[in-house]
This record gives sequence, structure tokens and C-alpha cells, in this order.
Amino acid sequence: MPTTLRSYANYTKRSLAQKGFSLLETLLVVSFIGIVTTLAIPQFRSHTIGLALLSEATALQSFIELGAAYALTSRSVVSITAANEVLIASSSEGVALASHRISHGVSLDLPNSSALPLYLYPSISASPATLVVTKSNRKCSVIISLRGRVRTAC
Repeated sequence: MPTTLRSYANYTKRSLAQKGFSLLETLLVVSFIGIVTTLAIPQFRSHTIGLALLSEATALQSFIELGAAYALTSRSVVSITAANEVLIASSSEGVALASHRISHGVSLDLPNSSALPLYLYPSISASPATLVVTKSNRKCSVIISLRGRVRTAC
């Protein structure tokens, strides 16, 4: 048998007999996974915090818009107050309309003391205010304009 055929036969026998990965290949794959994980975890945490803030800010916006809609349809003033991380909407007759609990880990900050109680009037206007939702030093604002428009800024 010629030399090249003999060496090829030995090569194929060895490659067929080898059934696993070498230690070097395994170490390279494990170290690559470790490096990618080290880079990805902080980005994932930052992303989930941002989503939690946006979710809470959107829920607050919906809660305030619900109060404004009730004020417009019932032609009464709706006030929104806060107590122990719970927002309560009540009509001018003192009837509690709805409540909203702030999510766990998210805090509600009021930049100025005149932000609450927030009054929503039937003439499509409101007392202007800014509610700030905070989690892990990141903030989202729910801004209520004098015309009663509500928007979220993150």
C-alpha cells in the first residue's frame, strides 16, 4: 500500500475512534460562555428595570386618564391622593372610584409637595403635576398638563 493511503487509513481510524471533545476544546467553550454571560447579565438587569418603570408609568397614566374620563362623564371633580404607595381616585361626593397600588420595588416620588392631591375637572382640565416613578436610580415621569393631557417620559 502506498504511504499516502496508509497515512489516510490511520487518520480515518483515529478520527472514528475519537468519541468526545478534548480538554482544550471544552475549556475554550466554557470560557467563551462565561465571558458572554458576564457581559449580558448587567444589560439584562438594566433592561428589566426599564421595562418595570415603563409599565408602572403607563399604569399611572391609565389610572389618571380613567379619573379624567369619569370627571368628564359625571360632571364632577375627581381627586387623586396617595397613601402608602396606593393612589386613590375619589369623586367630589367622597365616593372612592378606583385605587392603584404601586408595584413592588418601584417608588413614587413627588417633585413638589403640591403634586397631590391632583384634581381632575369636568371641563377637560387638571391641576398640573408631575409624578416620578423611580427604581434603582432610574426615573420615569408621568406629566399631567393644565389641559388634562397625560404623557409618559422615560
